[in-house]
Amino acid sequence: MKRIVFLERMSGFGYSIERQFEELRRWLPPEWSTEVLRCPTPGGGKLWLPKGLASASRCRADVYHVVSGVQYLAAATPAMRTVVTVCDLGSLNAAKGLKKLLFRLSYYTVPMRKCKAITVISETTRERLIKAFPWCDEKVTVIPDPLVTGFEYVPKDLCKGRINILIIGTGEQKNLPRAIRALSGFACTFIIIGRLSEIQRRALADSRSDYENIEGATDGEVVEWYRRCDIVLFPSLHEGFGMPIIEGQATGRIVITSDLEPMRSVAGDGAVLVDPYSESDIRAAVTVVVENPELRGRLLAAGLRNAARYEPKAIAGQYAALYQRLLGDGHTLPGQQVV
Repeated sequence: MKRIVFLERMSGFGYSIERQFEELRRWLPPEWSTEVLRCPTPGGGKLWLPKGLASASRCRADVYHVVSGVQYLAAATPAMRTVVTVCDLGSLNAAKGLKKLLFRLSYYTVPMRKCKAITVISETTRERLIKAFPWCDEKVTVIPDPLVTGFEYVPKDLCKGRINILIIGTGEQKNLPRAIRALSGFACTFIIIGRLSEIQRRALADSRSDYENIEGATDGEVVEWYRRCDIVLFPSLHEGFGMPIIEGQATGRIVITSDLEPMRSVAGDGAVLVDPYSESDIRAAVTVVVENPELRGRLLAAGLRNAARYEPKAIAGQYAALYQRLLGDGHTLPGQQVV
Protein backbone atom coordinates (compact mmCIF):
# COMPACT_ATOMS: atom_id res chain seq x y z
CA MET A 1 0.00 0.00 0.00
CA LYS A 2 1.41 3.37 -1.07
CA ARG A 3 0.56 6.44 0.96
CA ILE A 4 -0.09 9.94 -0.30
CA VAL A 5 -0.69 13.05 1.78
CA PHE A 6 -2.65 15.93 0.28
CA LEU A 7 -1.71 19.27 1.81
CA GLU A 8 -4.59 21.72 1.46
CA ARG A 9 -6.00 24.95 2.86
CA MET A 10 -8.03 24.84 6.01
CA SER A 11 -11.78 24.36 5.50
CA GLY A 12 -14.08 27.24 4.73
CA PHE A 13 -13.15 27.92 1.12
CA GLY A 14 -16.36 26.42 -0.22
CA TYR A 15 -16.63 26.16 -3.96
CA SER A 16 -12.94 25.60 -4.72
CA ILE A 17 -10.08 23.31 -5.67
CA GLU A 18 -10.49 21.36 -2.43
CA ARG A 19 -13.81 20.05 -3.73
CA GLN A 20 -12.09 18.74 -6.83
CA PHE A 21 -9.44 16.86 -4.89
CA GLU A 22 -11.97 15.42 -2.47
CA GLU A 23 -13.65 13.89 -5.52
CA LEU A 24 -10.37 12.67 -7.01
CA ARG A 25 -9.40 10.82 -3.84
CA ARG A 26 -12.54 8.68 -4.18
CA TRP A 27 -11.36 7.46 -7.57
CA LEU A 28 -7.66 6.80 -6.98
CA PRO A 29 -6.64 3.14 -7.45
CA PRO A 30 -7.01 1.01 -4.29
CA GLU A 31 -3.25 0.61 -3.85
CA TRP A 32 -3.09 4.28 -2.79
CA SER A 33 -4.09 5.23 0.77
CA THR A 34 -4.74 8.93 1.31
CA GLU A 35 -4.60 11.47 4.10
CA VAL A 36 -5.42 15.18 4.10
CA LEU A 37 -3.46 17.72 6.09
CA ARG A 38 -5.12 21.14 6.27
CA CYS A 39 -2.79 24.06 6.87
CA PRO A 40 -3.11 27.84 7.34
CA THR A 41 -2.78 30.51 4.67
CA PRO A 42 -1.70 34.18 4.98
CA GLY A 43 -5.06 35.03 6.56
CA GLY A 44 -4.55 32.44 9.30
CA GLY A 45 -2.92 34.64 11.94
CA LYS A 46 0.59 35.97 12.55
CA LEU A 47 2.22 32.54 12.84
CA TRP A 48 0.57 30.93 9.82
CA LEU A 49 3.87 30.33 8.01
CA PRO A 50 5.86 28.54 10.74
CA LYS A 51 2.77 26.61 11.85
CA GLY A 52 2.12 25.37 8.34
CA LEU A 53 5.73 24.43 7.67
CA ALA A 54 6.01 22.62 11.00
CA SER A 55 2.89 20.57 10.26
CA ALA A 56 4.11 19.68 6.77
CA SER A 57 7.56 18.66 8.02
CA ARG A 58 6.00 16.09 10.37
CA CYS A 59 4.16 14.28 7.55
CA ARG A 60 5.33 10.85 6.47
CA ALA A 61 4.22 9.50 3.10
CA ASP A 62 5.40 8.05 -0.19
CA VAL A 63 4.09 11.06 -2.16
CA TYR A 64 3.26 14.58 -1.00
CA HIS A 65 0.74 16.53 -3.08
CA VAL A 66 0.65 20.24 -2.24
CA VAL A 67 -2.61 21.67 -3.57
CA SER A 68 -2.97 25.22 -4.90
CA GLY A 69 -3.46 27.71 -2.09
CA VAL A 70 -0.72 26.37 0.19
CA GLN A 71 2.18 25.96 -2.23
CA TYR A 72 4.59 27.33 0.40
CA LEU A 73 4.35 23.96 2.20
CA ALA A 74 6.53 22.32 -0.47
CA ALA A 75 9.50 23.95 1.27
CA ALA A 76 9.01 21.44 4.11
CA THR A 77 8.34 18.21 2.18
CA PRO A 78 10.83 15.82 0.49
CA ALA A 79 11.74 17.38 -2.84
CA MET A 80 11.89 14.22 -4.96
CA ARG A 81 8.45 13.02 -3.84
CA THR A 82 6.49 16.27 -3.94
CA VAL A 83 3.89 17.40 -6.48
CA VAL A 84 2.67 21.02 -6.46
CA THR A 85 -0.61 22.02 -8.14
CA VAL A 86 -0.99 25.60 -9.41
CA CYS A 87 -4.48 26.72 -10.48
CA ASP A 88 -3.67 30.20 -11.74
CA LEU A 89 -1.54 33.27 -11.16
CA GLY A 90 -4.38 35.63 -10.28
CA SER A 91 -3.30 36.35 -6.70
CA LEU A 92 0.31 36.88 -7.77
CA ASN A 93 -0.66 39.31 -10.51
CA ALA A 94 -2.93 41.25 -8.13
CA ALA A 95 -0.26 41.69 -5.43
CA LYS A 96 1.86 44.83 -5.29
CA GLY A 97 5.26 45.91 -3.99
CA LEU A 98 6.96 43.97 -1.21
CA LYS A 99 3.90 41.76 -0.73
CA LYS A 100 4.18 40.61 -4.34
CA LEU A 101 7.89 39.87 -3.96
CA LEU A 102 7.35 37.78 -0.83
CA PHE A 103 4.32 36.01 -2.29
CA ARG A 104 6.21 35.19 -5.49
CA LEU A 105 9.09 33.78 -3.49
CA SER A 106 7.11 31.70 -0.97
CA TYR A 107 4.25 30.51 -3.20
CA TYR A 108 6.00 30.06 -6.53
CA THR A 109 9.79 30.31 -6.74
CA VAL A 110 10.81 28.23 -3.71
CA PRO A 111 8.14 25.48 -3.93
CA MET A 112 8.38 25.08 -7.71
CA ARG A 113 12.18 24.93 -7.73
CA LYS A 114 12.20 22.35 -4.96
CA CYS A 115 9.39 19.99 -6.01
CA LYS A 116 9.72 17.12 -8.47
CA ALA A 117 6.57 17.84 -10.50
CA ILE A 118 4.09 20.65 -11.06
CA THR A 119 0.52 20.17 -12.28
CA VAL A 120 -1.69 22.87 -13.74
CA ILE A 121 -5.37 22.68 -14.66
CA SER A 122 -5.24 24.09 -18.19
CA GLU A 123 -2.86 24.80 -21.03
CA THR A 124 -3.52 28.50 -20.48
CA THR A 125 -2.26 28.27 -16.89
CA ARG A 126 0.76 26.35 -18.13
CA GLU A 127 1.61 29.08 -20.63
CA ARG A 128 1.18 31.83 -18.03
CA LEU A 129 3.28 29.96 -15.49
CA ILE A 130 6.12 29.29 -17.91
CA LYS A 131 6.07 32.91 -19.08
CA ALA A 132 6.53 34.05 -15.48
CA PHE A 133 8.92 31.23 -14.49
CA PRO A 134 10.63 29.90 -17.66
CA TRP A 135 12.87 27.52 -15.71
CA CYS A 136 9.91 25.36 -14.57
CA ASP A 137 8.90 24.26 -18.09
CA GLU A 138 10.16 20.67 -17.86
CA LYS A 139 8.35 20.00 -14.59
CA VAL A 140 4.85 21.04 -15.70
CA THR A 141 2.04 18.63 -16.60
CA VAL A 142 -1.50 19.68 -17.55
CA ILE A 143 -4.23 17.68 -15.80
CA PRO A 144 -7.69 19.28 -15.91
CA ASP A 145 -10.19 19.61 -13.09
CA PRO A 146 -12.61 16.70 -12.65
CA LEU A 147 -16.38 16.87 -12.74
CA VAL A 148 -17.59 16.18 -9.21
CA THR A 149 -20.38 13.81 -8.21
CA GLY A 150 -23.91 15.13 -8.62
CA PHE A 151 -23.63 16.83 -11.97
CA GLU A 152 -25.61 14.60 -14.29
CA TYR A 153 -27.99 15.06 -17.18
CA VAL A 154 -31.47 16.20 -16.14
CA PRO A 155 -33.74 17.08 -19.10
CA LYS A 156 -35.54 20.43 -18.95
CA ASP A 157 -37.58 22.42 -21.40
CA LEU A 158 -36.76 26.09 -21.80
CA CYS A 159 -38.94 28.23 -19.55
CA LYS A 160 -41.62 30.04 -21.51
CA GLY A 161 -41.83 33.77 -21.02
CA ARG A 162 -39.06 34.39 -18.49
CA ILE A 163 -35.90 32.28 -18.57
CA ASN A 164 -33.59 31.55 -15.64
CA ILE A 165 -29.93 32.47 -16.16
CA LEU A 166 -27.40 31.00 -13.73
CA ILE A 167 -24.20 32.89 -12.87
CA ILE A 168 -21.63 31.10 -10.72
CA GLY A 169 -19.26 33.35 -8.80
CA THR A 170 -19.17 37.08 -8.11
CA GLY A 171 -15.46 37.87 -8.26
CA GLU A 172 -14.44 40.87 -10.33
CA GLN A 173 -13.22 38.64 -13.17
CA LYS A 174 -16.69 37.09 -13.50
CA ASN A 175 -17.76 40.21 -15.41
CA LEU A 176 -21.15 40.39 -13.68
CA PRO A 177 -21.98 44.12 -14.12
CA ARG A 178 -21.42 43.90 -17.87
CA ALA A 179 -23.57 40.76 -18.14
CA ILE A 180 -26.34 42.51 -16.18
CA ARG A 181 -26.24 45.58 -18.39
CA ALA A 182 -26.19 43.40 -21.50
CA LEU A 183 -29.51 41.83 -20.55
CA SER A 184 -31.26 44.93 -19.25
CA GLY A 185 -34.93 44.66 -20.21
CA PHE A 186 -34.58 41.00 -21.24
CA ALA A 187 -37.24 38.61 -19.95
CA CYS A 188 -35.02 36.73 -17.54
CA THR A 189 -34.24 36.12 -13.90
CA PHE A 190 -30.62 35.98 -12.79
CA ILE A 191 -29.68 33.28 -10.29
CA ILE A 192 -26.40 34.49 -8.82
CA ILE A 193 -24.30 32.23 -6.60
CA GLY A 194 -21.92 34.21 -4.38
CA ARG A 195 -21.79 37.40 -2.35
CA LEU A 196 -22.69 40.49 -4.35
CA SER A 197 -20.57 43.62 -4.13
CA GLU A 198 -22.11 47.07 -3.86
CA ILE A 199 -21.21 47.74 -7.51
CA GLN A 200 -22.99 44.56 -8.59
CA ARG A 201 -26.08 45.37 -6.54
CA ARG A 202 -26.17 48.82 -8.05
CA ALA A 203 -25.95 47.36 -11.57
CA LEU A 204 -28.87 45.07 -10.80
CA ALA A 205 -30.91 47.97 -9.43
CA ASP A 206 -30.08 50.29 -12.32
CA SER A 207 -31.08 47.66 -14.89
CA ARG A 208 -34.21 46.75 -12.89
CA SER A 209 -33.24 43.10 -13.23
CA ASP A 210 -35.09 40.29 -11.51
CA TYR A 211 -32.64 38.16 -9.55
CA GLU A 212 -32.11 35.69 -6.76
CA ASN A 213 -28.85 35.82 -4.83
CA ILE A 214 -27.60 32.77 -2.94
CA GLU A 215 -24.66 33.05 -0.55
CA GLY A 216 -23.00 30.10 1.14
CA ALA A 217 -24.73 27.51 -1.02
CA THR A 218 -23.95 23.86 -0.28
CA ASP A 219 -22.74 21.55 -3.04
CA GLY A 220 -26.19 20.00 -3.24
CA GLU A 221 -27.87 23.39 -3.52
CA VAL A 222 -25.53 24.43 -6.32
CA VAL A 223 -26.38 21.24 -8.23
CA GLU A 224 -30.07 21.98 -7.79
CA TRP A 225 -29.68 25.51 -9.16
CA TYR A 226 -27.97 24.13 -12.25
CA ARG A 227 -30.97 21.87 -12.75
CA ARG A 228 -33.46 24.72 -12.37
CA CYS A 229 -31.76 27.11 -14.77
CA ASP A 230 -32.14 27.39 -18.54
CA ILE A 231 -28.78 28.96 -19.40
CA VAL A 232 -25.40 29.05 -17.64
CA LEU A 233 -23.84 32.43 -18.37
CA PHE A 234 -20.08 32.52 -17.76
CA PRO A 235 -18.55 35.54 -19.58
CA SER A 236 -15.44 35.58 -17.42
CA LEU A 237 -12.49 37.81 -18.23
CA HIS A 238 -9.88 35.34 -16.98
CA GLU A 239 -9.83 31.92 -15.33
CA GLY A 240 -7.47 29.11 -14.52
CA PHE A 241 -10.01 26.63 -15.90
CA GLY A 242 -13.74 27.46 -15.84
CA MET A 243 -15.53 24.60 -14.07
CA PRO A 244 -19.07 26.05 -14.43
CA ILE A 245 -18.79 25.37 -18.16
CA ILE A 246 -18.41 21.63 -17.61
CA GLU A 247 -20.96 21.51 -14.80
CA GLY A 248 -23.55 23.22 -16.99
CA GLN A 249 -22.85 20.93 -19.93
CA ALA A 250 -23.03 17.79 -17.78
CA THR A 251 -26.42 18.90 -16.42
CA GLY A 252 -27.73 19.43 -19.94
CA ARG A 253 -27.93 23.22 -19.85
CA ILE A 254 -26.97 25.67 -22.55
CA VAL A 255 -23.66 27.38 -21.76
CA ILE A 256 -22.60 30.82 -22.94
CA THR A 257 -18.99 31.65 -22.15
CA SER A 258 -16.07 33.83 -23.21
CA ASP A 259 -14.24 33.43 -26.49
CA LEU A 260 -10.99 33.50 -24.50
CA GLU A 261 -8.63 30.83 -23.23
CA PRO A 262 -8.98 28.65 -21.26
CA MET A 263 -12.79 28.91 -21.54
CA ARG A 264 -12.70 28.28 -25.28
CA SER A 265 -10.76 25.02 -24.95
CA VAL A 266 -12.67 23.83 -21.89
CA ALA A 267 -16.03 24.33 -23.62
CA GLY A 268 -15.07 22.51 -26.82
CA ASP A 269 -17.90 22.86 -29.33
CA GLY A 270 -20.57 22.63 -26.64
CA ALA A 271 -21.09 26.34 -25.87
CA VAL A 272 -21.82 29.69 -27.47
CA LEU A 273 -18.67 31.82 -27.33
CA VAL A 274 -18.91 35.58 -26.90
CA ASP A 275 -16.68 38.61 -26.61
CA PRO A 276 -16.89 39.15 -22.83
CA TYR A 277 -16.16 42.86 -23.25
CA SER A 278 -19.15 43.37 -25.56
CA GLU A 279 -22.59 43.83 -24.03
CA SER A 280 -24.21 43.52 -27.45
CA ASP A 281 -22.42 40.22 -28.10
CA ILE A 282 -23.60 38.77 -24.78
CA ARG A 283 -27.19 39.86 -25.44
CA ALA A 284 -27.14 38.51 -28.99
CA ALA A 285 -25.92 35.11 -27.76
CA VAL A 286 -28.74 34.79 -25.21
CA THR A 287 -31.26 35.90 -27.82
CA VAL A 288 -30.18 33.36 -30.44
CA VAL A 289 -30.17 30.54 -27.91
CA VAL A 290 -33.71 31.37 -26.78
CA GLU A 291 -35.03 31.71 -30.34
CA ASN A 292 -33.29 28.75 -32.01
CA PRO A 293 -34.33 25.29 -30.72
CA GLU A 294 -32.15 23.49 -33.29
CA LEU A 295 -29.08 25.31 -31.99
CA ARG A 296 -30.03 24.38 -28.45
CA GLY A 297 -30.26 20.73 -29.45
CA ARG A 298 -26.82 20.76 -31.05
CA LEU A 299 -25.26 22.53 -28.08
CA LEU A 300 -26.87 20.11 -25.63
CA ALA A 301 -25.49 17.04 -27.42
CA ALA A 302 -22.04 18.55 -27.90
CA GLY A 303 -21.92 19.72 -24.30
CA LEU A 304 -22.69 16.26 -22.93
CA ARG A 305 -19.94 14.76 -25.09
CA ASN A 306 -17.48 17.38 -23.95
CA ALA A 307 -18.30 16.96 -20.24
CA ALA A 308 -17.52 13.24 -20.50
CA ARG A 309 -13.83 14.16 -20.96
CA TYR A 310 -13.72 15.31 -17.34
CA GLU A 311 -15.08 12.24 -15.57
CA PRO A 312 -13.30 11.95 -12.19
CA LYS A 313 -12.18 8.35 -12.66
CA ALA A 314 -10.20 9.29 -15.77
CA ILE A 315 -8.66 12.39 -14.15
CA ALA A 316 -7.75 10.41 -11.02
CA GLY A 317 -6.03 7.86 -13.24
CA GLN A 318 -3.88 10.61 -14.72
CA TYR A 319 -2.80 11.72 -11.26
CA ALA A 320 -2.12 8.12 -10.19
CA ALA A 321 0.13 7.65 -13.22
CA LEU A 322 2.00 10.83 -12.30
CA TYR A 323 2.47 9.65 -8.69
CA GLN A 324 3.77 6.30 -9.92
CA ARG A 325 6.29 7.98 -12.21
CA LEU A 326 7.32 10.15 -9.29
CA LEU A 327 8.28 7.04 -7.33
CA GLY A 328 9.75 5.24 -10.32
CA ASP A 329 12.82 7.32 -11.06
CA GLY A 330 15.05 10.00 -9.67
CA HIS A 331 14.92 12.31 -12.66
CA THR A 332 12.84 15.38 -13.35
CA LEU A 333 9.56 14.44 -14.96
CA PRO A 334 9.15 15.72 -18.51
CA GLY A 335 6.29 18.14 -19.03
CA GLN A 336 3.31 16.82 -20.92
CA GLN A 337 -0.28 17.74 -21.61
CA VAL A 338 -2.99 15.32 -20.48
CA VAL A 339 -6.51 15.94 -21.79
